[in-house]
Amino acid sequence: MARAARSTAGRPCGGVDQIADHLVDAGLMIQKLPEQLEVLDGLPQTGLGKPAKAELRERFSGETPEQT
Repeated sequence: MARAARSTAGRPCGGVDQIADHLVDAGLMIQKLPEQLEVLDGLPQTGLGKPAKAELRERFSGETPEQT
């Protein structure tokens, strides 16, 4: 599982190990942990200002919107 994250207000995101530790402590199953972390300056947005999930999906998984 891969997820994209963005740092806020100049605060760095933790590394994938730090995030995984936090998620395990919060009770998330190990199978659900992210395998990689992509840090972005900002998320692509639609014309309505919502996150452009199709663009993120295509960028990080190689899927096109038609395949989903």
